[in-house]
Amino acid sequence: MDKPLVATEIEWFGKRVRLELFDSINFENLNPITQIQAIAFIDKDHIVLYKSGRGNYGCPGGHPESGESWEETLKRETREEISAEVLKCGPIGYLKETNLETNEIKYFLRYWAHVKLINEPIDDPDDDARERFVFMIDEAKEKLDWGETGQKLIDLAIKNYKI
Repeated sequence: MDKPLVATEIEWFGKRVRLELFDSINFENLNPITQIQAIAFIDKDHIVLYKSGRGNYGCPGGHPESGESWEETLKRETREEISAEVLKCGPIGYLKETNLETNEIKYFLRYWAHVKLINEPIDDPDDDARERFVFMIDEAKEKLDWGETGQKLIDLAIKNYKI
């Protein structure tokens, strides 16, 4: 197995987890894949984030629905959470989450996406995404507040982003 770029232990929604970021785009043997998420660019200098009802910022993404490809999930979630259309996208890596109490493992795929903002209201069925914001890349890194993992994730997206 590949060596992670970053590994960290955090408290996440009441559970202690280990998160490992890998820059591999070979997703074949990852199971279960429970989340697809993108760093959404409108151009090479700006990233689109949503602000949640809890006040934190996030990137569009969510759980695949039955029969959806990963890219279809990404397109649906991007439209729902940041009111944007995915014009082009590509994989950048994945996160492996290990629950430190149960040893349950889940995988979260990560993509870059080139998006076009659309004039529709945010329509997140989970009611988490409330507002859309466009930030310069450095400001987006600060707003996300995801530590070294977030920094590396955005760096991977920048490295792989293609208009």
